[in-house]
Amino acid sequence: MKKMLLVEDHDLLLRAFLRQLDRYDVDVTYADSYTEALRHVMGTQRWDIILTDYDLSLTATKPGLEKCTGLLFLECTRNLQPHNKPIRALMSGAPLTLIERKERLQAATDVVLEKPFVMSEVADKLGLERRVDNG
Repeated sequence: MKKMLLVEDHDLLLRAFLRQLDRYDVDVTYADSYTEALRHVMGTQRWDIILTDYDLSLTATKPGLEKCTGLLFLECTRNLQPHNKPIRALMSGAPLTLIERKERLQAATDVVLEKPFVMSEVADKLGLERRVDNG
């Protein structure tokens, strides 16, 4: 079973995402801020997938993180756990410009998902397997 850290601050989107991920063989831990997510990354857990929103609205209320983005967060994860090579995925709510695409692909991002997306495509890009129902 893969271990995923999901960083999303919108409760409705988070619940919908978790409901969809329940169909796949993945153990999800979620955080609603980069501060909380960094605590998870700095722990002993090895992550197979780190999936974050590009722009968390709550980060503006956290001192020192006003300019933090999902891209910067993913770069931090690469530096904090150089021995761990999870898939680093970024969700974006708006269409990406050519410059943004180039920056994100050159930086720490392995996968970019533009909202809205179809869960089967997300699962394919992240290498998730459907959960087998033995019942």
